[in-house]
Amino acid sequence: MGTIGIRVNQLREAHGLDVGQLQYKSGLSAAHIYRIEDGARQNLSADTLTKLADGLNTSVDFLLGRTDDPSPPTRAKGQLYKAELELFIRRQLLADTVSRQPEARQRRVLDGMLLLLEVMGITDDAITQENILPSPGHVP
Repeated sequence: MGTIGIRVNQLREAHGLDVGQLQYKSGLSAAHIYRIEDGARQNLSADTLTKLADGLNTSVDFLLGRTDDPSPPTRAKGQLYKAELELFIRRQLLADTVSRQPEARQRRVLDGMLLLLEVMGITDDAITQENILPSPGHVP
């Protein structure tokens, strides 16, 4: 295993993520993540490194072994990263689409989203704190 593979594996396990969860968070395929972790892929593109760093909440410098501090880079106050902006837009589009549906369908969509988040290991507290979904009992 190369430095990147070791660090990806260590951070993934430290965060309690399985490869499927990292796949979801990073946008990389599970097969690609496995190849990185076992050292079969070592010369990674900047895009792949950025996706891994974002998915693992760390810096590209840590993955490359340039620093031993796994802390993510600090963000300037008010700075909105592209991934956060895309997530915000998707949430707004979903909320707008769901709000036009009959109440029974809204409930089924929210129940499905809660089940998906549960499978991903995201807790109820994190869901309401991060405003991923409305608080229980509230349908948009």
